[in-house]
Amino acid sequence: MVVLGWLNSESSRLKTYVDNRVEQILDGTDVSQWRYINTKDNPADIISRGIDAQELARSVMWWNGPSYLSLPETQWSHPTIKLTPCYELPEQRPVKLVFDCNRGVNGHYQRIFELAVTCSCYYLAVTVFQLPQKQEVNSSARIPDTKGDQIGRSYNFKKSTKRRIP
Repeated sequence: MVVLGWLNSESSRLKTYVDNRVEQILDGTDVSQWRYINTKDNPADIISRGIDAQELARSVMWWNGPSYLSLPETQWSHPTIKLTPCYELPEQRPVKLVFDCNRGVNGHYQRIFELAVTCSCYYLAVTVFQLPQKQEVNSSARIPDTKGDQIGRSYNFKKSTKRRIP
């Protein structure tokens, strides 16, 4: 029943060797052609359990298969079977999950983002214009009181840089 489970599952979920065998089988057949056969009716089980060569030569099951195969397909027995659920099948590939947490800025958050960029540009421009040229910019500096012409310069600075600050 495991093989029927493999044939009825998504082969990409199986480990490589089993996936390749399932693909080979399904390339030449249709999954609906495969059915369950009881172990007592399965000729392959004779060999897998070991048998003497002379017994094998006399085995009707080995040479002819189950007797019901000579009947029309409508008369074959159709045992009710429960396939093994995919997650219980052996030879499954381990599941790997990947999450994309990059949400991007959209909708009503866009205005907040633009305000933050404007404030950052304003703060940078005011700080740069307030300090002497040789002094380094102090990141903890407070925003000083400004005059109208400084605000105009910071606005022009923002427009001229045209870059987004993350």
